[in-house]
Amino acid sequence: STKCFFILVFKDFFLFPIIHYYLDQLIKSVRSKSEQLDTAETIWALHDYLSIQRHTIEGRFDFRPEGILFVFARLVKDELLKLSELDGLDKEKLTKIAAMARF
Repeated sequence: STKCFFILVFKDFFLFPIIHYYLDQLIKSVRSKSEQLDTAETIWALHDYLSIQRHTIEGRFDFRPEGILFVFARLVKDELLKLSELDGLDKEKLTKIAAMARF
């Protein structure tokens, strides 16, 4: 099934700009790669690339409640989010996110 991207509002915090950034980068990459399509092999390579990117993006932005701390930790680790931007979260949750982001 197809996952949907959600705009997560956490107090005054929006993750939409991060999702938008990833999709913009993907579009630029696909445009560049599509200019080099000249064989069936390059078409299937682009297909494989898109499949991998879709899997990566859907996993990174999976906002189901049971996994949200992992999502935040990954975004912090990838330097797409700062712990200070999660101001308002319970201190225990911030501590967990910080710990998970170190690995």
